[in-house]
Parts: sequence; structure tokens; C-alpha cells
Amino acid sequence: DRIHSNDGKSLTRLPYTPDLVANTKIFVENKIGKLALIQRFVSSRYDADNKLMPFFNTLNLEISVPIKLNKAVHSGLQIQVLNMTDTRYELYRSYPMPGRLYRIKLFLSI
Repeated sequence: DRIHSNDGKSLTRLPYTPDLVANTKIFVENKIGKLALIQRFVSSRYDADNKLMPFFNTLNLEISVPIKLNKAVHSGLQIQVLNMTDTRYELYRSYPMPGRLYRIKLFLSI
């Protein structure tokens, strides 16, 4: 089946829809905290102009540590390294995603 875009061009498939998306998460958790490694693979796909975009693979790291303040308050610290391999990729043509990114989160629940 062919799909027609708004400008009348015939497309062979839905734009930006990969054939395969695979996510893998490996983690270790104990009383000290949690260490997680998250991998995401997205196969090649076509853009709105029916041009092939390359596949990409990203790797993220998360470290979470609970912080005990008292029995009523739960808190913790999470450190993330997103796109550890600094992969250059685009979800949409001409809109590059950021390279390696560091995040520190402090959370608190009462």
C-alpha cells in the first residue's frame, strides 16, 4: 500500500516509523542503591520526503542512591549520563538530538 502525503507525494510507508525499536535495561539493585544501563536501538526509517535516515543506538547510565532523612520522609539522589557514547542522531530530519548529557536529580517524598 502507498500512503499519500499532504503535498500529493506518494510514500512507501509512514514517515519516521522504524521497522524495529529495541530497548534493553540491565540493572543491579541492593540496599546501597541501583545501577542501570539502558540501551536503545532504532532501525533506519524514512523521512517525510521518503529519504532514508540511518539507524542509531544509544546507551544511558543511571545511578540511584536513597537518602534516609527520617521515617516519614523518603528522598534520594539520581545521577544520569544520557547518550554515553555521544552518538549523533536525529529523530526528525534536520533536528539533531543532544550529545552526551549529564543530569543530577534530587527527589523528596513526604
